[in-house]
Amino acid sequence: MHPEGNFKFIYDSTDPEVSMRDQRAYRRLRALHQGDPDRMLLPYSVGTARSAVEYHRWAGIDAANCTITDDANAGVTPPAFKSTW
Repeated sequence: MHPEGNFKFIYDSTDPEVSMRDQRAYRRLRALHQGDPDRMLLPYSVGTARSAVEYHRWAGIDAANCTITDDANAGVTPPAFKSTW
């Protein structure tokens, strides 16, 4: 953990343009966590090295339940990824 805490600036605006950008960012993140099945993020999609499910398992992320493993929370680097295919 950072010794001075993790201060973030949150911009809560009623500006429609800000809201539109936020919603677009949330859609993109949801697509990435689902593996971008519709390939809407091309050319910057999820790639071919591993599936989103494999990445989540490796990184200790449960995207469906919005949780992470204790190791992920502690910042433990997982072992090198080995594809099953």
